[in-house]
Amino acid sequence: MRSVGETFPDFSLQAVVSTEPGKEFKTLDQRSYPGKWKVVFYWPMDFTFVCPTEIAEFGERNADFAKRGAQVLGVSTDTHYVHLAWRIHEPSLKELPFPMLADTKRELANALGVIHPAEGVAVRATFIVDPEGVIRHVTVNDLSVGRNVSARPVNGIAAYSAMVRPANVTASDSGRSKTGRDALLKIMGDPRKDEAAFERISPAYRYRELRAPLLLVHGTEDPRVDYEHTRRLVRLLSMDGRPPNLITLEGAGHGIADAAQRKQVWPAVARFLQDHLGVP
Repeated sequence: MRSVGETFPDFSLQAVVSTEPGKEFKTLDQRSYPGKWKVVFYWPMDFTFVCPTEIAEFGERNADFAKRGAQVLGVSTDTHYVHLAWRIHEPSLKELPFPMLADTKRELANALGVIHPAEGVAVRATFIVDPEGVIRHVTVNDLSVGRNVSARPVNGIAAYSAMVRPANVTASDSGRSKTGRDALLKIMGDPRKDEAAFERISPAYRYRELRAPLLLVHGTEDPRVDYEHTRRLVRLLSMDGRPPNLITLEGAGHGIADAAQRKQVWPAVARFLQDHLGVP
């Protein structure tokens, strides 16, 4: 099965884009939505009980995806004629705001590896694909298990989009001079142009290389950094069985700026060294 970091396969499929006579069908491929993220989700078969509920949920969340520059594409191995009949006869799908693609030959499903080995139809797989065609998120449910479309894919796009912004767009960085921004880009690279360099220096990418015990000291002045970097790193390490020690400085920025903060941090650092590293 195609996974995170791999390229989404090329495709060219018939899609149902409307129920208006004469405007029902359109051929779509991987180039149809340039510059956009794609949320591609498969369901097993049309005219089933679970499928219309989750497809309708994707429709209800379509505006949230659109705000984040993402295009939703629904797919099954039914024909485009069956898709159209289902949309016409199923009330919850009549006004569906995104295309229903017909992977009738199973070429895309086979390339993705989402065909159920016994039933011969697609499992309930969801792929988030970035504008360069790289898969950034994958979830898979069995045939009988419907998806909760509530927020996970939307937040996945928001988190990754924010993570790869250049270093000069956080709240606390916004006042930095051009000289400072240029220096940061020289040190860190521009993740929009050199994602590999960003991955080499980002703890959130390289958390498996970090060794316990760990002590993280961070401020909350910049909510984007706090939420997307520090909390993500804590969560990744905790899920990996290595929860870090954490010192949070409310309202602090990128440094330990005043005496009160130093008074809070240095005794905690000393205790950490004594407790975990045997430093007297």
